[in-house]
Amino acid sequence: MKINLSLCLILAALPFSSSFAQVQSVTPSEVTDKTATQYKTVQVLDGKASIALPAGFEKMSAQQITTRYATANPQPKEVWYIDTGKSVVSLAFSMPYPGKTLIDEHVPKLAAMVEKQMAAQKPVLTTKKVNGHTVSRLESAGKDVSGDGTTVHSIIQLSSFEDQLLMTTFHVSSQLKDKYYPVGEAALNSLKY
Repeated sequence: MKINLSLCLILAALPFSSSFAQVQSVTPSEVTDKTATQYKTVQVLDGKASIALPAGFEKMSAQQITTRYATANPQPKEVWYIDTGKSVVSLAFSMPYPGKTLIDEHVPKLAAMVEKQMAAQKPVLTTKKVNGHTVSRLESAGKDVSGDGTTVHSIIQLSSFEDQLLMTTFHVSSQLKDKYYPVGEAALNSLKY
């Protein structure tokens, strides 16, 4: 494997700690009325991939990404979000190591390394095939970095995209978890490239 992980990857993606239980995986067609029902397929990653998102999700502008992810290094390539008025639910796409090769078969090994680096967050690691690609997911929960005491639930999905690491990160606050966590899982399950 030609990827050299750094702690900044983890700190940028999950600046909090705690633990949580794994939720059963769903697809957009399985999401119930109490979560979201109208999905749209959007092109992501310069049109090289697609994902199904609820109709209310919008693409974040480059300026918004610069402001919202000011401390992330590197910043996400693309972010989709919905502002519910209570908090923002987001799905970010990052390619943290451009030019470093990662093949599909090495994704679980990389995920195990990331899991060790994230030990303080007590992530739940799962690996499976999604639309023909090996994906590893690290699920965790912890306090939001804003300091307001909000718990944020996250799914970090690691996969090989064009033989490079693609890190797709979903974040939702605890107050919106019941409604949007299944939506995040369904979106991740719909990612095609």
